[in-house]
Amino acid sequence: MAEVHIIGEIEYASGFPEQRLFCRWELGFGGGWRVIQGVSKGQTQIDLSEYEDFAYFSHPLDIHLITKTIQGQHNFIRWKLF
Repeated sequence: MAEVHIIGEIEYASGFPEQRLFCRWELGFGGGWRVIQGVSKGQTQIDLSEYEDFAYFSHPLDIHLITKTIQGQHNFIRWKLF
C-alpha cells in the first residue's frame, strides 16, 4: 500500500488588478487513489488588498492520500487554481 501526505499552503497571489481576491483550488489524482484525511478541493478567504499588489491567503493544505495499486501516469497529482 502506498501513501502520500501533502502539507503546505497557498501563500499569496500577485499581478491582479482587483483588490478583493480569493483562490479556488482542486487537487486531481489518478484512479486508485483516495483521500483518507483532509479535502481535495477548497477555497481561500477573501483578501482585501488596499496598499499592495499582493493578496495574502496563508491557506493551509494538509491532505493524506492512499492507494493499493500504482497504475497509469507517474504524474498522478495535478493542481488547478481558479
